[in-house]
Amino acid sequence: MRKSNFKEDSKYLLGKLGEQIAAKYYEEQNFRIVSRNWRWSNKGEIDVIAYNRDINLLVFCEVKTRKYGCLISGCYAVNTQKQSKIRTLAQVFILKNTQYSLSSVRFDVFDIVYDTESGIIEKNILENAF
Repeated sequence: MRKSNFKEDSKYLLGKLGEQIAAKYYEEQNFRIVSRNWRWSNKGEIDVIAYNRDINLLVFCEVKTRKYGCLISGCYAVNTQKQSKIRTLAQVFILKNTQYSLSSVRFDVFDIVYDTESGIIEKNILENAF
């Protein structure tokens, strides 16, 4: 059993908040959330997978949530190694979910800045990020 750590717990909750915000955004854009936190064994996780049937588009989204004042944008945290991992996970997801095999695919990065004191949120969506 994992020992509780306030800093780790608040980081986890901040990440979950960001994923909720991203999922809501996609739903507002006429996407259906296919999965959140989709995992393939111990190989990794995709934060949000969304599908728009009208345009036959499957989006794999990496969500980066930062506290206000963080010097590094979440978009910069998705380096080439992380991009490669997400691409591999996306391929496995499609192989396991063949109903999406003829869909167009897009990779987004959803960067969220949250001020824990005021609750102000800044959202930056980088579509076709890689």
